[in-house]
Amino acid sequence: MKKFSESTGHKDLEGNWVNETPQAKLRNQLGPFWTLVSILSEERLDKLLNHPDGLEMIQKCLEQCKNSQQTILDLIKETEKPS
Repeated sequence: MKKFSESTGHKDLEGNWVNETPQAKLRNQLGPFWTLVSILSEERLDKLLNHPDGLEMIQKCLEQCKNSQQTILDLIKETEKPS
């Protein structure tokens, strides 16, 4: 498992390394939560819940949310540290 203080990021258009901020890491970890909200807000939720693939998709998303909880809490603590 990666430590949050480890440098992650990407190369910009000029090829320079740009570190990913804790806020960006947090945003990335919240993706499954936004997906779950979107899925559960759809008008076709009944059809989705009654379809095996739909149930599987929701279960996978829920598992990702559960697995991300501690990571999200750790990232929040990191962003709350005084500079």
